Amino acid sequence: MIPRSWRFYSPSGSLDYGGPHTWVVIDWDQRRWFQVTGPAETLPDYEDGVKAVARHVDQLGPDVHSLVISANGDLLSVSSVDPTWEIRYPEYSGNLENGEVARRSELVEVDRLNVCTDLVEYHPAHSKKELVVFKYTIIQERVKNIWDELHVLKALKGHESFVPFHRVIIDDVSEKVLGFTSQYISGGNLEDYRDQPFYFCWLKQLADAVDDLNLRFGLMHQDIAPRNVLIDPQTQDLKLFDFDRSALIGSESQELQRDDVGGVIFTVYEALTKDGHYRDVPFDEQEVHKVEALEEWKLVVPLEDGKGGIMAYRSFLAEWAAVRRTTRTIKHFSEATNPISWPAYIDPRRFTFETKNGTHYSVCRKRADALMFGDYVTCWERPPQKESQSTSCN
Repeated sequence: MIPRSWRFYSPSGSLDYGGPHTWVVIDWDQRRWFQVTGPAETLPDYEDGVKAVARHVDQLGPDVHSLVISANGDLLSVSSVDPTWEIRYPEYSGNLENGEVARRSELVEVDRLNVCTDLVEYHPAHSKKELVVFKYTIIQERVKNIWDELHVLKALKGHESFVPFHRVIIDDVSEKVLGFTSQYISGGNLEDYRDQPFYFCWLKQLADAVDDLNLRFGLMHQDIAPRNVLIDPQTQDLKLFDFDRSALIGSESQELQRDDVGGVIFTVYEALTKDGHYRDVPFDEQEVHKVEALEEWKLVVPLEDGKGGIMAYRSFLAEWAAVRRTTRTIKHFSEATNPISWPAYIDPRRFTFETKNGTHYSVCRKRADALMFGDYVTCWERPPQKESQSTSCN
């Protein structure tokens, strides 16, 4: 289930001087867009818009998208005026019959693991069903991230350190790329891992994964954290996932503050101590050397017996990091031994709008406008999870 604190997100607002204020709010649970309007003093910031929608969402009918509230936050009126944007997904460039593609109708929802990340059963026509994870997006700004991530996972397929890619998921009608599925690893992640030993071999597994990712494939993960490291229950090996922030080393998408070597050190420290405050700041203010310089790591998770205790763990990390920061480093992905590549994401063509103020261009339009012109739109709404069991992902 999506945590309550993550359920709502406000991407935009319209603030008239003196009021009223209107905030657009997405309910990730229902994959549904709302807009809430009220006095400026009641809705001064996006957080107030989120709170207003959260207060009333469970009493709204399925066709309601717009709310008007009073000064004290009470619901005055609702309507079906829809703020949802059309999402323009990319074309699939490969062969639809090559076994790496599945249609959305072949997925049946089992659980909602996170924002735009569902546990689903894959039901192919002539094969047994599989439990997989479906990742997608319902906001235009994230479409390129999904495109890049699915191609990264495809390129890394077969590597034991990374969660295996499963299928590209396309829309049944448009055959556009909606997202992808990956193998479901049921052992949980390092963020939730607490009562069992943190095995010494996990240090080498993390280091080897990052070495291969950086030096062999020319890729920087850029978001290594306990929540993004899964434990395979069959082998007790670690699997790295969530590549939606990854970038080729030396490319414009790389953020130097998101260094993977520091990410591993932060991850091990946080997994062992459950202390995440060193990264509770913007990335350009995170200083991994503060963790490395600590005299003591106050452990919450036990260590493996007979491996030398915390000093041995920290020594392994320090020696590995020293080498990676000096002699084993590259400046550009072209220096990697086997750099990966994938088809470039192509921005959707722009729409032209004629108004009294002249010609305007945009890559986006409201869903209602697309439907008015008779165009097909991928729709995502679903019932709240408390009301739904296993349902089709359509």
